[in-house]
Amino acid sequence: MSDREEIVVVVPLPPDLVEILGAVGRVVTVEEGDAPKLKGAMATASALLVSGYVQVPAPLLAAAPSLKVISTVSVGLDHIDIDAATARNILVCNTPGVLDAAVAECAMLIILTLARRGYANMAAVRSGAWSRRDPMPPFGSDLRHKTLGILGMGRTGSAVARAASLGFGMQILYHNRSGKSPQTPFPMEYVDRADLFRRSDYVSVHVDPNAETIRSIGQAEFDLMKPSAYFVNLSRGAIVDEAALIAALLTGRIAGAALDVMEIEPPSVSNPLLGLENVVVTPHIGTATFETRRLMAELAVRNLVDVCHGTAPAAIVNPQVLAKTERLSGPAEAN
Repeated sequence: MSDREEIVVVVPLPPDLVEILGAVGRVVTVEEGDAPKLKGAMATASALLVSGYVQVPAPLLAAAPSLKVISTVSVGLDHIDIDAATARNILVCNTPGVLDAAVAECAMLIILTLARRGYANMAAVRSGAWSRRDPMPPFGSDLRHKTLGILGMGRTGSAVARAASLGFGMQILYHNRSGKSPQTPFPMEYVDRADLFRRSDYVSVHVDPNAETIRSIGQAEFDLMKPSAYFVNLSRGAIVDEAALIAALLTGRIAGAALDVMEIEPPSVSNPLLGLENVVVTPHIGTATFETRRLMAELAVRNLVDVCHGTAPAAIVNPQVLAKTERLSGPAEAN
């Protein structure tokens, strides 16, 4: 890459990673939300580094005739028009693998908070309602021997299954589109989608957002669940019909919910989910640890630099672009 070409960066990076980018091209930093500057920078950009909060739609790509690669500091890709990028032979890279453990920890955090009524009990302490004998009734529940149903047994789902089974003694059911079972040192049972909702004490969602999955969980799924069961979502808020979830909670159709993602982020303070004692909401913190965000940034930078050096990157979302270009050499690493 020559100095005349540009790497547009729309995500905060530590100085050492900026230095790595600077060694392969001229770095142009754009603040998130500065749409006019971003569009202007794209006119001469060869590479684009973004976070999951930066929209990269088709019109922006049309304004970038020299763009070779988009590297995102995320696994999710709903902010990038993949079809438009592929049509323009632009490689799209993401950061799978390095965040799975952090998301699994977050899943167990919010599941435990539900099971042990963590939010209500902490509120009781702060309000002065803590008695000397027992915590505020009703008591919580053990996770041991409860059934966790995982919808989407990819990397993240597998990490959650491992934590829940080996760490807390939960029984694992799962459903995915392929029906393939990953190799694990603990037992899991593949079930059809309806049985997953019907048999689980906790249903945890870990699917990618796409045309098939958006709003794919609604009243029909909540009607299948046991009244004592809980719904957990660390995927995307749009996967769920939020109105149907609210109705299921208000009518007691399900026992509660734990959500790290919501349909609109941040939600309105008037959203009914925020006022329910049987609902735990965290602000999309699944990957929000210093260590994991650093690893994600490193991988995103490495993906971008590899493309700039003419080497296939480790994490390619649209590998079909490789067959259309002679710019890159070497096979992509398995993810």
